[in-house]
Amino acid sequence: MRESNQTARRFRGFRVAVGAVGIAAALACASTPPDSGPTYQDEVSRWQGEKEAELVTSWGMPQKTHVLADGGRIIEYRSEGEEEKCTTRFTLDSKGRIVSSWYSGVGCTVPKSS
Repeated sequence: MRESNQTARRFRGFRVAVGAVGIAAALACASTPPDSGPTYQDEVSRWQGEKEAELVTSWGMPQKTHVLADGGRIIEYRSEGEEEKCTTRFTLDSKGRIVSSWYSGVGCTVPKSS
């Protein structure tokens, strides 16, 4: 009977060790998210200081343009779909350089130029 108790204790210890290894492996996988590339914020922000023509070449024609009193403009891109609704605006100075950007929405993605 004594040998049986010793075997049972060893088996319990083995199960605890295997369980701990399994939990550690699961935590290691969960704590390292895959690299998904640049965020939409990164994609929008990278245009600061660039010329409007370069943005339009990449993103296509904006849906709206607003003229400002100082000679600058705001150009606006909009997208709507089943899982997305996004508005992105770029403010340009009077020389056509992008000085700021803003966006709002869900599921924003960089438009594909035509």
